[in-house]
Amino acid sequence: MKKKYSSIEYITTDIKSDSIHPIPYEKQLQFFDPLITRADEYNKKGWTDYTILDKVDTANSKFQFTIDESTEIFKEHTKAKSVRAMNLISVLSRFHYDIGLSYRQVRKDAVNYDISFHPKGNLFAIKHKQKNIDDNILVQTRFGYKLNKNIDVFYQESIDLFNKSISINERYLGIEFSKNIKRTGLPLFFEASLMYSFNNYYSDLGKYDNPMTFKYNEKKIDSRVISFDYGYKYKSVIPQIALSKRISRVFSMKMYFSYDIHLRSDKIFRIKEEKGGLFSKEKIELKDNDKNLYFNNNSPWDSFDVGNAQFGLLIRFL
Repeated sequence: MKKKYSSIEYITTDIKSDSIHPIPYEKQLQFFDPLITRADEYNKKGWTDYTILDKVDTANSKFQFTIDESTEIFKEHTKAKSVRAMNLISVLSRFHYDIGLSYRQVRKDAVNYDISFHPKGNLFAIKHKQKNIDDNILVQTRFGYKLNKNIDVFYQESIDLFNKSISINERYLGIEFSKNIKRTGLPLFFEASLMYSFNNYYSDLGKYDNPMTFKYNEKKIDSRVISFDYGYKYKSVIPQIALSKRISRVFSMKMYFSYDIHLRSDKIFRIKEEKGGLFSKEKIELKDNDKNLYFNNNSPWDSFDVGNAQFGLLIRFL
């Protein structure tokens, strides 16, 4: 049997872990954080009880780069390319994309509408039988950028895809603070956000023939078919709290609750062209007190309710 010889420089026989603590999330290296290999001169500082390299003459070290390798590694343009690549990766890794579902109570009661609209030289009698309908589930998306590991700025949008008689569009700009509350394992974040929103909620009143061209509020309506709807436009400040759990290196799951504080609320009646090009269809918005708009029974807004509270579940990538 052939004998093998080797030398052992160091063996650990006892480990003291009393003073060892998990690395805080803010200082942890993340999955897409860029790395660079760098060689520095040996320095005693930071090498506790390690003196083997003290007497080594680095000028005569056994490990040497060849002249060609040294030129390639240390030439300026290569270093500059590495720095640019790292900067680009660092910026891209700060973006994230969220998608999920949210719940908000949006309800309209059963009622028969009798509404008259009198543009110059024309008359529209809008008679609509409205059913009792709830529209509560929205599809939500968010695109954000992490300023650092605790602060995030984002744009968020929610839309309705499941109900043709109610149209919902919610748009938000916000800033979010997050704090890891789990010391070990995959992080669990408590998050607090503040958003400013532009939200629209409309109930459909049906389509009608338009016998003649008319102008209203400096807009020309010449489509043969037009539609009417009514609803609310809100500008709001929205505080939000959430719990977000990292479920893998690149995915997180988030549950949140928010509440709208309305700064401005407008009751809007809309006229929309149904025929024409995608970008040429006109849309007119009237306030509920417009002089050419008549409600022959109750105001339709009395039967249309939009809740202030919202909660949802999102999946985050990166």
